Amino acid sequence: MSATTTTETAEVRDILDRAMKLSETDRAIIGRVLLNSVYPPPNSDADWEYWKAEIKRRIEAVESGEMKALMHEEAMAKIRKARKERES
Repeated sequence: MSATTTTETAEVRDILDRAMKLSETDRAIIGRVLLNSVYPPPNSDADWEYWKAEIKRRIEAVESGEMKALMHEEAMAKIRKARKERES
């Protein structure tokens, strides 16, 4: 294993030393679980909770008149116009 870092504790060093003795497959499983605990993959429960809240916020904004809903073609026309203006 590489040299220890200044933030590495004895407990972390012990876990890493033990983990490095495992098979490549077992290390990959541990690595994936640890990485997902820090950076959840898309469509995780946290991601879903965020989008549920965002959908609720947008519905309330449309219903209150704060935001106007557009038909698909109207929205696409605005996007095309903005893109064309930006490219000019």
